[in-house]
Amino acid sequence: EEHEDAEVAKGAWYAENSMLNVLRPRHQFVHDLTDFARRNHHNIDDPYFMAEQRAKGKERVLDELLGSAGFLERIARADTTTVVVESNHDQALEVWLRNPAGRTDPANARHWHEWNAHIHAEIEEGNAPFVYRHVVRGALTSYAKERTIFLREDESYEICARGRNPGIECGMHGHRGANGARGSANGMRSFGKRTNRGHGHSPNILDGDWTAGVMCKLALRYAKGPSSWAHATIVTYPNSKRCMIVQRGKEWRA
Repeated sequence: EEHEDAEVAKGAWYAENSMLNVLRPRHQFVHDLTDFARRNHHNIDDPYFMAEQRAKGKERVLDELLGSAGFLERIARADTTTVVVESNHDQALEVWLRNPAGRTDPANARHWHEWNAHIHAEIEEGNAPFVYRHVVRGALTSYAKERTIFLREDESYEICARGRNPGIECGMHGHRGANGARGSANGMRSFGKRTNRGHGHSPNILDGDWTAGVMCKLALRYAKGPSSWAHATIVTYPNSKRCMIVQRGKEWRA
Protein backbone atom coordinates (compact mmCIF):
# COMPACT_ATOMS: atom_id res chain seq x y z
CA GLU A 1 0.00 0.00 0.00
CA GLU A 2 2.78 2.43 0.90
CA HIS A 3 4.37 2.22 -2.57
CA GLU A 4 1.09 2.25 -4.47
CA ASP A 5 1.25 3.65 -8.01
CA ALA A 6 -1.66 6.09 -8.00
CA GLU A 7 -2.51 5.86 -11.72
CA VAL A 8 -2.24 2.07 -11.80
CA ALA A 9 -4.41 1.85 -8.67
CA LYS A 10 -7.13 3.92 -10.35
CA GLY A 11 -7.24 1.52 -13.30
CA ALA A 12 -7.14 -1.57 -11.12
CA TRP A 13 -9.49 -0.66 -8.24
CA TYR A 14 -10.65 2.91 -7.72
CA ALA A 15 -11.98 4.45 -10.94
CA GLU A 16 -15.59 3.87 -11.93
CA ASN A 17 -14.43 1.87 -14.97
CA SER A 18 -11.61 0.11 -13.11
CA MET A 19 -10.81 -3.55 -13.68
CA LEU A 20 -12.39 -4.46 -10.35
CA ASN A 21 -15.60 -2.52 -10.93
CA VAL A 22 -16.07 -3.71 -14.53
CA LEU A 23 -15.16 -7.39 -14.15
CA ARG A 24 -16.69 -7.79 -10.66
CA PRO A 25 -14.69 -10.94 -9.83
CA ARG A 26 -15.77 -13.50 -7.24
CA HIS A 27 -12.29 -13.35 -5.74
CA GLN A 28 -9.35 -10.98 -5.75
CA PHE A 29 -5.98 -12.10 -4.40
CA VAL A 30 -3.56 -9.74 -2.67
CA HIS A 31 0.16 -10.56 -2.31
CA ASP A 32 2.81 -8.62 -0.37
CA LEU A 33 0.13 -6.43 1.15
CA THR A 34 2.70 -4.75 3.42
CA ASP A 35 6.15 -3.82 2.15
CA PHE A 36 7.39 -3.59 5.77
CA ALA A 37 10.22 -1.25 4.86
CA ARG A 38 10.16 0.53 8.21
CA ARG A 39 11.83 -2.26 10.16
CA ASN A 40 12.65 -4.81 7.47
CA HIS A 41 15.52 -7.15 8.38
CA HIS A 42 17.24 -6.30 5.08
CA ASN A 43 17.52 -2.61 6.02
CA ILE A 44 17.47 -2.45 9.82
CA ASP A 45 21.27 -2.36 10.08
CA ASP A 46 21.66 0.31 7.39
CA PRO A 47 22.15 3.60 9.31
CA TYR A 48 21.51 5.77 6.23
CA PHE A 49 18.26 4.04 5.37
CA MET A 50 17.04 4.22 8.97
CA ALA A 51 17.96 7.92 9.15
CA GLU A 52 15.99 8.51 5.95
CA GLN A 53 12.95 6.73 7.39
CA ARG A 54 13.14 8.90 10.51
CA ALA A 55 13.49 12.11 8.48
CA LYS A 56 10.36 11.15 6.51
CA GLY A 57 8.41 10.31 9.68
CA LYS A 58 8.10 6.70 8.57
CA GLU A 59 9.29 4.82 11.64
CA ARG A 60 6.10 3.44 13.19
CA VAL A 61 5.34 -0.11 12.11
CA LEU A 62 1.73 0.30 13.25
CA ASP A 63 1.15 3.12 10.74
CA GLU A 64 2.27 0.90 7.86
CA LEU A 65 0.00 -1.94 8.98
CA LEU A 66 -2.94 0.45 9.38
CA GLY A 67 -2.23 1.64 5.84
CA SER A 68 -2.50 -1.96 4.66
CA ALA A 69 -5.85 -2.28 6.40
CA GLY A 70 -7.00 0.96 4.78
CA PHE A 71 -6.11 -0.42 1.36
CA LEU A 72 -8.24 -3.53 2.01
CA GLU A 73 -11.11 -1.24 2.97
CA ARG A 74 -10.83 0.68 -0.29
CA ILE A 75 -10.89 -2.40 -2.51
CA ALA A 76 -13.67 -4.23 -0.62
CA ARG A 77 -16.75 -4.91 -2.77
CA ALA A 78 -20.05 -6.53 -1.87
CA ASP A 79 -19.77 -9.27 -4.51
CA THR A 80 -16.01 -9.96 -4.21
CA THR A 81 -14.07 -11.96 -1.61
CA THR A 82 -10.60 -10.52 -0.97
CA VAL A 83 -8.00 -13.19 -0.19
CA VAL A 84 -4.71 -12.03 1.38
CA VAL A 85 -1.98 -14.55 0.59
CA GLU A 86 0.78 -14.67 3.22
CA SER A 87 3.92 -13.39 1.50
CA ASN A 88 7.57 -12.86 2.33
CA HIS A 89 7.16 -9.12 2.91
CA ASP A 90 4.25 -9.78 5.28
CA GLN A 91 6.37 -12.34 7.14
CA ALA A 92 9.00 -9.68 7.83
CA LEU A 93 6.74 -8.54 10.69
CA GLU A 94 7.37 -11.79 12.54
CA VAL A 95 11.11 -11.63 11.79
CA TRP A 96 11.16 -8.19 13.43
CA LEU A 97 9.15 -9.37 16.43
CA ARG A 98 11.67 -12.15 17.04
CA ASN A 99 14.49 -9.59 17.17
CA PRO A 100 15.06 -8.48 20.79
CA ALA A 101 16.27 -5.08 19.56
CA GLY A 102 12.61 -4.13 19.15
CA ARG A 103 12.19 -3.80 22.91
CA THR A 104 14.29 -0.61 22.94
CA ASP A 105 13.00 0.88 19.67
CA PRO A 106 11.34 4.11 20.91
CA ALA A 107 9.02 4.44 17.91
CA ASN A 108 7.75 0.87 18.14
CA ALA A 109 8.57 -0.61 21.56
CA ARG A 110 5.02 -0.44 22.88
CA HIS A 111 3.54 -2.42 20.00
CA TRP A 112 6.57 -4.75 19.84
CA HIS A 113 5.82 -5.73 23.45
CA GLU A 114 2.04 -5.90 22.92
CA TRP A 115 2.27 -8.14 19.87
CA ASN A 116 4.87 -10.39 21.47
CA ALA A 117 2.61 -10.69 24.51
CA HIS A 118 -0.17 -11.78 22.16
CA ILE A 119 2.11 -14.36 20.55
CA HIS A 120 3.10 -15.84 23.91
CA ALA A 121 -0.54 -15.93 25.05
CA GLU A 122 -1.48 -17.84 21.90
CA ILE A 123 1.39 -20.27 22.43
CA GLU A 124 0.28 -20.89 26.03
CA GLU A 125 -3.24 -21.61 24.76
CA GLY A 126 -1.81 -24.18 22.36
CA ASN A 127 -2.51 -22.08 19.27
CA ALA A 128 -0.17 -21.22 16.44
CA PRO A 129 -0.22 -17.40 16.38
CA PHE A 130 -0.84 -15.52 13.15
CA VAL A 131 0.16 -12.00 14.19
CA TYR A 132 -0.04 -10.37 10.77
CA ARG A 133 -3.69 -11.39 10.38
CA HIS A 134 -4.38 -10.42 14.00
CA VAL A 135 -3.07 -6.87 13.52
CA VAL A 136 -4.31 -6.04 10.03
CA ARG A 137 -7.69 -7.75 10.29
CA GLY A 138 -8.25 -6.12 13.67
CA ALA A 139 -8.06 -2.71 12.01
CA LEU A 140 -10.76 -3.47 9.44
CA THR A 141 -14.37 -2.39 9.77
CA SER A 142 -16.99 -5.12 9.97
CA TYR A 143 -17.83 -4.53 6.28
CA ALA A 144 -14.35 -5.46 5.11
CA LYS A 145 -13.94 -8.21 7.74
CA GLU A 146 -16.86 -10.07 6.20
CA ARG A 147 -15.22 -10.03 2.77
CA THR A 148 -11.54 -10.56 3.59
CA ILE A 149 -9.79 -13.89 4.17
CA PHE A 150 -6.21 -14.13 5.46
CA LEU A 151 -4.40 -17.31 4.43
CA ARG A 152 -1.59 -18.84 6.42
CA GLU A 153 1.46 -20.01 4.55
CA ASP A 154 0.82 -23.44 2.97
CA GLU A 155 -2.95 -22.98 3.27
CA SER A 156 -4.55 -24.03 -0.01
CA TYR A 157 -7.10 -21.91 -1.84
CA GLU A 158 -8.35 -23.39 -5.11
CA ILE A 159 -10.63 -21.78 -7.64
CA CYS A 160 -12.37 -23.23 -10.72
CA ALA A 161 -12.37 -26.86 -9.54
CA ARG A 162 -15.03 -28.81 -11.44
CA GLY A 163 -15.72 -32.47 -10.71
CA ARG A 164 -12.58 -34.43 -11.45
CA ASN A 165 -10.87 -31.44 -13.02
CA PRO A 166 -8.38 -29.96 -10.54
CA GLY A 167 -8.68 -26.29 -9.83
CA ILE A 168 -6.07 -23.55 -9.90
CA GLU A 169 -4.06 -23.13 -6.70
CA CYS A 170 -4.03 -19.50 -5.57
CA GLY A 171 -2.82 -19.90 -1.98
CA MET A 172 0.92 -19.74 -2.68
CA HIS A 173 2.86 -16.52 -2.89
CA GLY A 174 5.73 -18.24 -4.69
CA HIS A 175 8.75 -17.46 -2.50
CA ARG A 176 8.93 -21.08 -1.32
CA GLY A 177 9.79 -23.98 -3.58
CA ALA A 178 9.60 -27.72 -3.00
CA ASN A 179 11.66 -29.37 -0.25
CA GLY A 180 13.19 -26.15 1.04
CA ALA A 181 14.25 -24.72 -2.31
CA ARG A 182 13.58 -21.14 -3.32
CA GLY A 183 10.46 -20.62 -5.38
CA SER A 184 10.86 -20.46 -9.16
CA ALA A 185 8.78 -20.93 -12.26
CA ASN A 186 10.74 -24.05 -13.19
CA GLY A 187 10.02 -25.52 -9.78
CA MET A 188 6.34 -24.60 -9.88
CA ARG A 189 5.78 -26.05 -13.36
CA SER A 190 6.35 -29.54 -11.91
CA PHE A 191 4.07 -28.88 -8.96
CA GLY A 192 1.36 -31.05 -10.51
CA LYS A 193 -1.31 -28.36 -10.36
CA ARG A 194 -1.99 -25.10 -12.15
CA THR A 195 -0.98 -22.08 -10.08
CA ASN A 196 -1.64 -18.36 -9.93
CA ARG A 197 0.96 -16.63 -7.78
CA GLY A 198 2.99 -13.50 -7.15
CA HIS A 199 6.48 -12.90 -5.77
CA GLY A 200 8.39 -12.66 -9.05
CA HIS A 201 7.24 -9.05 -9.75
CA SER A 202 7.63 -9.86 -13.47
CA PRO A 203 4.66 -11.35 -15.36
CA ASN A 204 5.48 -14.84 -16.52
CA ILE A 205 3.70 -17.87 -17.97
CA LEU A 206 5.40 -21.26 -17.92
CA ASP A 207 3.13 -24.21 -18.64
CA GLY A 208 0.49 -24.18 -15.88
CA ASP A 209 2.35 -21.74 -13.64
CA TRP A 210 1.32 -18.10 -14.02
CA THR A 211 3.09 -15.28 -12.17
CA ALA A 212 1.54 -11.84 -11.85
CA GLY A 213 3.48 -8.60 -11.94
CA VAL A 214 3.26 -5.82 -9.37
CA MET A 215 0.85 -2.94 -8.78
CA CYS A 216 3.32 -0.68 -6.95
CA LYS A 217 5.75 1.91 -8.23
CA LEU A 218 8.40 0.28 -10.38
CA ALA A 219 11.31 2.45 -9.21
CA LEU A 220 11.68 1.13 -5.66
CA ARG A 221 14.87 1.47 -3.65
CA TYR A 222 15.82 -2.19 -4.04
CA ALA A 223 14.95 -2.35 -7.75
CA LYS A 224 18.37 -1.62 -9.22
CA GLY A 225 19.49 -1.97 -12.81
CA PRO A 226 17.51 -3.25 -15.83
CA SER A 227 14.17 -4.69 -14.81
CA SER A 228 11.38 -6.85 -16.22
CA TRP A 229 8.90 -5.70 -13.57
CA ALA A 230 5.52 -4.70 -14.96
CA HIS A 231 2.05 -3.77 -13.77
CA ALA A 232 0.29 -7.01 -14.62
CA THR A 233 -2.72 -8.90 -13.27
CA ILE A 234 -3.86 -12.47 -13.86
CA VAL A 235 -7.56 -12.69 -14.70
CA THR A 236 -9.11 -16.15 -14.38
CA TYR A 237 -12.48 -16.85 -15.97
CA PRO A 238 -15.09 -19.25 -14.48
CA ASN A 239 -14.16 -21.89 -17.09
CA SER A 240 -10.55 -21.73 -15.72
CA LYS A 241 -9.11 -20.01 -18.82
CA ARG A 242 -6.68 -17.24 -17.92
CA CYS A 243 -5.31 -14.04 -19.39
CA MET A 244 -2.56 -11.64 -18.34
CA ILE A 245 -3.57 -7.98 -18.33
CA VAL A 246 -0.65 -5.54 -18.49
CA GLN A 247 -1.57 -1.99 -17.53
CA ARG A 248 -0.18 1.22 -18.96
CA GLY A 249 -0.95 3.70 -16.22
CA LYS A 250 -4.65 3.44 -15.47
CA GLU A 251 -5.43 1.89 -18.88
CA TRP A 252 -6.14 -1.83 -18.70
CA ARG A 253 -8.23 -2.47 -21.84
CA ALA A 254 -8.59 -1.14 -25.35
